[in-house]
Amino acid sequence: MKPPGDLMRFGQVVETLTQDIGPEGLSEILGTFLVDTRTRVDALLPLLDGRDSRALARCAHAIRGGAAIFGLQDLERAAQAVEVAAGLPESPGLPLLVDTLRAEYSAVEPSLQAKRGEILADFRPSDPSEA
Repeated sequence: MKPPGDLMRFGQVVETLTQDIGPEGLSEILGTFLVDTRTRVDALLPLLDGRDSRALARCAHAIRGGAAIFGLQDLERAAQAVEVAAGLPESPGLPLLVDTLRAEYSAVEPSLQAKRGEILADFRPSDPSEA
């Protein structure tokens, strides 16, 4: 179970963004974040195995930026650690850092998906004839 810190901050960011851009806008950017981040998280191991450290650093950087927007500091820190280590000439701990980053995202992804589902449900008409 993920500690509540990141998820509490995420909830606060969701409230602020809902006020600023509305539930439809929030649903759109959260949906994009979820798809993009899952794609990037899935790319981490192939990039590590292929020893493409520049692409690995860029991938981690992109994850880091999205995590920062949504207040996911643990995910942001894990992505930063991968980004920095991938830029070093020697980085024997990089596989462990990649595993940590993947685990951090896996820990928060279900809650993020659930929140997006709640947002979508809030502005979907309940009667199909209203659509």
